[in-house]
Amino acid sequence: MLKSKGIFAVLTIALFFTACKKNNSGNNPTNNPPSSADCKACVYTPDCVNISYTYQDQIASSAATTRVITYSSLSDTSIGGIVYQKITTPTGNSYQNCDNGVTTSISYNAVGTSGSTVAEIKVVPLKANGTVGTTWTDHVTSGGGQDNQFDYTIEEKGISRVVLGVTFTNVIHVTAMLSVNYMGTNVPEGQVEYYYAQGIGLIESTTTISGSLYESTYLKTYSIPN
Repeated sequence: MLKSKGIFAVLTIALFFTACKKNNSGNNPTNNPPSSADCKACVYTPDCVNISYTYQDQIASSAATTRVITYSSLSDTSIGGIVYQKITTPTGNSYQNCDNGVTTSISYNAVGTSGSTVAEIKVVPLKANGTVGTTWTDHVTSGGGQDNQFDYTIEEKGISRVVLGVTFTNVIHVTAMLSVNYMGTNVPEGQVEYYYAQGIGLIESTTTISGSLYESTYLKTYSIPN
């Protein structure tokens, strides 16, 4: 389904931006820059200023493209009484927190590689402290009001993964299965495989729809401040 492809692409874009929540002492620390020590508190989703990722993206049989994400600035902001990190990049903002290894990401008016737009995406892409077999569910509403359900499972932990010739260790592998609600029934549509490396973040994702590879993203280079 084309709608499913659009949602998958937008969700993949949203999950590129992952970060950690600073401790909230009860005050509202809006626009309080995080310290360099805090920025690596969540080892699978570091959020330091000047982090830079270069990804190789490809949709279906189209030519591969290169995309660079740089964290230009970070600041604390409150959403619904919860302190999130506002991550500013040259292409826009996202809002994330991480509590006990559970990363939550919020993106507004997210535009995916297919050009589709979703007003708000709030998802939990990773539960880093979970054991193999841990599951959880997210719902994303498309622009047309269609409910898309994502069922996540931690498939592997502590593995090695080779991405574009580079071996990453201490990797977590998460699968997200998509189903779309049609007239009250959830119909399976496809799945995404995510790989997160300790101390780095997302290193690979592949999207399969109706049994065929639709989208792939691989980490080419990265720079994380000491």
